[in-house]
Amino acid sequence: MEFLALIGNVNDSILKIEFGDGFHIEEMDMNEFAAICEEEFGLADVWPKLDYDWECCTGDRFLRPDNVYVIKKTRTDYPEYTGSSEDLDSKSDFWRIEHAYQDKLISYLEGQLRKLRLYKEGSIRLSLEIFYRIEKSHWEMDSSRESILACENRLFSLTEEEALQANKFLSKDNIESKHKYLKFAVENFEQSYSIAHQELEFLSLMISLEALLNDANSELRFRVSRGCAVLIGKTPSESKQIFKQVKELYDKRSILVHTGDKSKIKEIDVLNLKEIVRQALKKALFLNLPKAELSMALMESAFGSAK
Repeated sequence: MEFLALIGNVNDSILKIEFGDGFHIEEMDMNEFAAICEEEFGLADVWPKLDYDWECCTGDRFLRPDNVYVIKKTRTDYPEYTGSSEDLDSKSDFWRIEHAYQDKLISYLEGQLRKLRLYKEGSIRLSLEIFYRIEKSHWEMDSSRESILACENRLFSLTEEEALQANKFLSKDNIESKHKYLKFAVENFEQSYSIAHQELEFLSLMISLEALLNDANSELRFRVSRGCAVLIGKTPSESKQIFKQVKELYDKRSILVHTGDKSKIKEIDVLNLKEIVRQALKKALFLNLPKAELSMALMESAFGSAK
């Protein structure tokens, strides 16, 4: 069984990424990919989906790129049905096994993409996943899934050095935690990638920050702002700048929540907040402390002590 997944919101720098577990990334001519989807797999509306739903034309939706980027893997251990085609109970049991197998494979890839989104800004995602067989040069689709969640089509792009660091992050760092507050903070960060409206994306990111840094024992705006400044500021001056920036972003959050005025929330605010949340989450996941211990450490530490 062959596996093919289309990656949305990326450029050729994705070719430097090592997903592990036998997956490899290839560049494919967009016309060739569209022809395979239409002629071999019988998928409908392929070109509109490439332009919009599958996020392969980021930056300029009126200028199609020449190539798309796909993840491939050959599966030799894919479950095979050996029962009778008339035995519905047996087929039903097999389908559960097959779906569990597919879910496990896709879950691994989604986990790697979650790490990449936490590593650097960019709306990288799996847009289409296909399980298929090649028999006598004919591509026969077994099953497919596609993601058409509306979100900002922000390009995920890496420099050479960033790609090296991203591969280390993929191979070593763990973004799971046994602590509920950290899990909830990560979940809200990830949710921000599937929200179409930037003011709601902004709120999802604020919830992540509050879940991470609010201990309910002090004024929320101050606590969250100071916690960020201590957690990720590498120098006293950088911490002071972060403290000021988070307070300003929190003021915009308050205006939005209390008045419903969305005009104050700009894309640059969302991107700045997302980067702050990203850095805070990475540091908190590295420390992996119970919330009370993290709160105490942040309260007792001075600006510029993050390193």
